[in-house]
Amino acid sequence: MLKVEKCAVVGHSMGGMLAVRIARNYPNRVSHLVLENPIGLEDYRFAVPAKSTQFWLEKELANTDPVKIRAFYNKYFATDKMDATPLAAARIGVTLSGERALGYIGRAPRIR
Repeated sequence: MLKVEKCAVVGHSMGGMLAVRIARNYPNRVSHLVLENPIGLEDYRFAVPAKSTQFWLEKELANTDPVKIRAFYNKYFATDKMDATPLAAARIGVTLSGERALGYIGRAPRIR
């Protein structure tokens, strides 16, 4: 145990939400709160009802079309100097099979 009585908490990006929660839950132990480009500070637990794991699984399984996956990666990750094919191939491999997915990383999978 470190026995730190007070500390400064720094949160970056999605860590900002955690930093704010720590500061709010332990105000006597936090001397300073520093947030750098925080996102995710909204707490939706009370405004948006939770969804079941089955709901999210079905939603994810509905997004397994290789053409749509390639288009998504090319739009959001590819740049003029980057080919998003390996990223898309890994994702497509995951949608095909958990056991076969690892074999597709870095190369395009064969889509039947």
